[in-house]
Amino acid sequence: MDLKSLTGGKGFFFFVFFVVGTQLPASSKAEFRVGVILPLTGSAAEYGDSMSNSIELAKQDQPRNFQNIKFLVEDSRNDAKTAVSAFQKLVLRDSVRLVYIWGVAPCAAVLPLAEVQKVPTIAQCYDKKASTGRKYVIRFMNKTEDYMNLLSTSLKEDGREKIGVILSETPYIEEMYEGFQHSLQAGQKLDLIGRFHLTETDMRVAVSKLKNSKDDSLAVFLSLGQVAAFFRQAREQQLLLPAYGTISFESALEIKNAAGAMEGVKFVGNAVEDSYRDKYRKTFSTESQLSFGALSYEFSRLVGELFAEDVDRSAEAILAGFHLPAERKGVAVPWMRYVTEGAIDEGRHFEFPLELRRVRGVGTERALSERR
Repeated sequence: MDLKSLTGGKGFFFFVFFVVGTQLPASSKAEFRVGVILPLTGSAAEYGDSMSNSIELAKQDQPRNFQNIKFLVEDSRNDAKTAVSAFQKLVLRDSVRLVYIWGVAPCAAVLPLAEVQKVPTIAQCYDKKASTGRKYVIRFMNKTEDYMNLLSTSLKEDGREKIGVILSETPYIEEMYEGFQHSLQAGQKLDLIGRFHLTETDMRVAVSKLKNSKDDSLAVFLSLGQVAAFFRQAREQQLLLPAYGTISFESALEIKNAAGAMEGVKFVGNAVEDSYRDKYRKTFSTESQLSFGALSYEFSRLVGELFAEDVDRSAEAILAGFHLPAERKGVAVPWMRYVTEGAIDEGRHFEFPLELRRVRGVGTERALSERR
């Protein structure tokens, strides 16, 4: 017996309409895919772990918001070419609607492509040029000068003006050092003691130079894998200069490997709520690099709120969703603020509160009661 006889002529069309129609609700809510490009292996993996873990925490905290959202995470290895390959895979093969990327070098390589291909991209990097003049990019982090202004102010308040510097030759560190040069307070001068390749860990000659210099303080701009080695070598030679540094000092592994040699060292990072630190520590048994993880958590929460339901998925509409009309109280951070593209030629970006922290024991603690 054929279908026509079963349905009775014209009834066939009703039958087809009914079958097709009953399937529409199940597929009417299209999955919203977010591509995430992080360093999951290599020397910067600690940053990627903090951010990927924080994305998972956001999903656990509000599961209903993420039923229709899928994060596809690719490893950049903190390498520009690898990041470009990851971006093209996510956009062309995985059909993501939004990209989230971390790192100075990966951002420098990927963001021009995102602009040309009109892919909405949220960039977690310091370099204000990342979002300058771009229509499809929003920077999700304070600019380098914000961090360095707080660092130089802290040095000034501590009476430090002759600052010895050692640094690693990486895009991230070079960006920080350049920002530091532009953020010096009146009377402060930098004394560049030495530059080191990313793989170098013997810095004893630089330590000797610092001991014989007239510097009254030390700014350590080194990469993960170098920080602990330097402080151990400084302790061996009894270098007593007070030291200051960057967010790299949040590394639980570096603090552990320094074996107490980093005690009391100050650095600038993002202000992270104590309640979030506690939750993260209980979940993952560490609290390393939460300046980055906390921002990834807030980004993920925003994604869950904006795209849980079917909304306009055009590139322009996706980006417009991030335009917060007023300062927003955070969960992982005290607050966040969206700044329009007219602000000091930085392009569209988010700002977050910063704070000075110090190494204490196997972790870190707030060094200032006032957040800036």
